[in-house]
Amino acid sequence: SDDGHGMTEKEFIENWMHIATPDKQRRRQSRYYKRAVTGSKGIGRFAVRFLGRKLHLETVANVRSSGGKNMVLRISFNWEKIDAASDLRTVEIPYEVGQAPPDRDTGTRLVIEKLRNPEDIKFSKDNRTELLSIVDPYSGLDTGGFGRQRNSDLDPGFKVVLPEGEGEGEEDLVGAVLINAYARLTIEHKNDKVSFLIRNKDGKILLRRTTTCSSYISKGFFADIRYCPRRAGMFRGTDVVDGRKVSGWLKKYGGIGIVDHGFRIRPYGFVDDDWLNLSFDSAHSRREWRTALMDRLYPMSGEAKSSAKLNPMLYLPKFHQMIGGVFVESSQDIGSERPTDLTPSMDREGFVENEAFRELHDLVRAGLEMLAFADHREQRRIEEQEKQEETQVLREDLREAAAYIKTVP
Repeated sequence: SDDGHGMTEKEFIENWMHIATPDKQRRRQSRYYKRAVTGSKGIGRFAVRFLGRKLHLETVANVRSSGGKNMVLRISFNWEKIDAASDLRTVEIPYEVGQAPPDRDTGTRLVIEKLRNPEDIKFSKDNRTELLSIVDPYSGLDTGGFGRQRNSDLDPGFKVVLPEGEGEGEEDLVGAVLINAYARLTIEHKNDKVSFLIRNKDGKILLRRTTTCSSYISKGFFADIRYCPRRAGMFRGTDVVDGRKVSGWLKKYGGIGIVDHGFRIRPYGFVDDDWLNLSFDSAHSRREWRTALMDRLYPMSGEAKSSAKLNPMLYLPKFHQMIGGVFVESSQDIGSERPTDLTPSMDREGFVENEAFRELHDLVRAGLEMLAFADHREQRRIEEQEKQEETQVLREDLREAAAYIKTVP
């Protein structure tokens, strides 16, 4: 259910009952709250059909032709009967329209019945976390202005309400991971410039770099990525004292996703996806930068490539050591024959692999390689500092020993 403006009878017939109408290309925002409209080609409608055998739709809208009254439209779809028809154009979909009760606000409600796979709909810990990651992704991350915006003071906002059950309370764990991560990488892309910033958990800048880039992504993007390698003492002194619990959670739910217009996009960053080639390169112990940008900014010598100690690529973060989001606002013009801007695929499974997507991929991947470079450099610095401290302690011990020997008769 939602609390939007609902559908009038005309909108239902001309838009909802027709596939791939240009309505959302003409009207980029909703009437009441000026929310960005999403979706195209009727993919969501088809998805409802695959979830259950029946759908009841009830929508309330304010209709000018009825004197500004709220009217309710009710429709029932029996997909099995519809599928049995030899010609879909002959199928009749009965509906009724009437005045809404005084206490009914505008909005739309969908009820799916006769579920095809009831076991898949149970709110277990896993699908609760996955659902929240789609509709409320990475609430603790900085979206760089790409999150859901409230364009109206009247807009009550967006939230998800799930039945009580297993998996509650994980927000505390996620918050601890975000705050106490070993390092944080942010990437900001605007026009023809991209800025990379890497800080450690104490706020110290490990690396900052701004460079020019191509500008196929018309609205740019912002990425906020937290890095949590398994290192001693990372969560010491915090409420999350068990690093194994954090590592286990990251292994199941970590990764870097893409969030478009406020919603996470499959398949990027889910456990079965390797869109940034992290798992592949880790498995093959890759020792060279994958991106041309890193070859230009931080070229590796032949000695560094052949040395396990000197090679920063061996510090490339693994999939299950990170949680992060890449926030974008893609073009919704998916009817173009060869779109160059960031554009959803026709089936809404990811983006068209064009110039803009390749640019997004390369810049995020370059940021992770930059994180590996900064981490490698910082670890070498820490090792050198520890050696110097050990040497200093040894010298002081020798001085004390020499002073003691002088006092012996």
